[in-house]
Amino acid sequence: MHTAVQSQCDPKCCPNPVVTSLNVVKASKTFWGTMPNEGQQQLLNNALDIEKCKDEPLATVYNTTLIRSDLCCLGLENDIEGTVLNCCLKVVETIAKSQNVNVFSANSYQIATWPNRTLEEHLLHLPLDEKIDWFIFPTWIPGHWMVCLMNPGEHDIFFLDPLHGQTFSQEEYMLIYRNIAQILSPGPWHEYCVNDITYSLSFVTAGAFDFTEPDVPCIRRWWCLLLLENFPLRSDGERRATKRQMRHTEKNLPMEVLEMILLEVVLQDGDAAYMNLSLTCSCFRAIVNKARFRQKAHYAWLDSVVNWGKWSETSKAELRVPFEIKECNTCKTLFKSCSGFYSNGKRGCLRGFYDSIEDPDCCFMCQ
Repeated sequence: MHTAVQSQCDPKCCPNPVVTSLNVVKASKTFWGTMPNEGQQQLLNNALDIEKCKDEPLATVYNTTLIRSDLCCLGLENDIEGTVLNCCLKVVETIAKSQNVNVFSANSYQIATWPNRTLEEHLLHLPLDEKIDWFIFPTWIPGHWMVCLMNPGEHDIFFLDPLHGQTFSQEEYMLIYRNIAQILSPGPWHEYCVNDITYSLSFVTAGAFDFTEPDVPCIRRWWCLLLLENFPLRSDGERRATKRQMRHTEKNLPMEVLEMILLEVVLQDGDAAYMNLSLTCSCFRAIVNKARFRQKAHYAWLDSVVNWGKWSETSKAELRVPFEIKECNTCKTLFKSCSGFYSNGKRGCLRGFYDSIEDPDCCFMCQ
């Protein structure tokens, strides 16, 4: 069991404490390659201790509270989850701004729905009326992350795919990004393929490409320190005040807008969000308990994990259907029947697919 994480950096060449101030850090080994001092190492050890409560809040990055499991997926070489990746990219925006570079990072959860949406819907999420030097599009494909970097001023597109190197494995997303590029700045663009998403910060800040694959674990722990030292957890009072302000704002929102916000929460947190939202207030409970809302969330989740363009119309008609709550014939527990698709309702997350034709009243575990 890993209870503490020791830095793998060489203390002989990195004698100084890690500098984490967002106003001065750069994408350079001078910063990420430095040995943490004792206090920073204790901070890392506590955050990355997998024997401690995984749900303990540890940092508040802008308006997002990160828990231990979020930081562990970043600092322990696990697959990075969308929430912490979105936070890191927002930090990239801040670092770049301190160097007079305007960066916009799109939300990875929104991008996951783009294959099933129109170009006009894609553009709704982009600041088209601002001068942006770099656009960052984090793209989740089951199994790994890819990133598209776009520089409208130079007409450069970089496709960063760590598993395929010289190619970008998702032609569907390449077409989406090419179409967006033409809206941002019409004309021919230069396309490049790179095999490591860690280059993102180096590209947008013109940083040094002074790392190799063995350095990535050290860089990921450096990112943990950036989050922990620059975005300490807000006090209980501050978080309660923020919640009160949010509730006050929500009361003045049109019902259609509030429903869109809650739908985004459900897709980000999965089916567990229904219970949490129902307990928040009677207004939320009334919205999420509507059959129409739940089926809308179901279809949004289903469209995020299935590329229906590769299925026949007959199969789509059979499988893209409303879910049902059934009792399993074998274990007698209630389960969510989604025509063989098995998951927890989180956008982009599909745990498996099983043949539900032989016994449609059996859950995934009993098939």
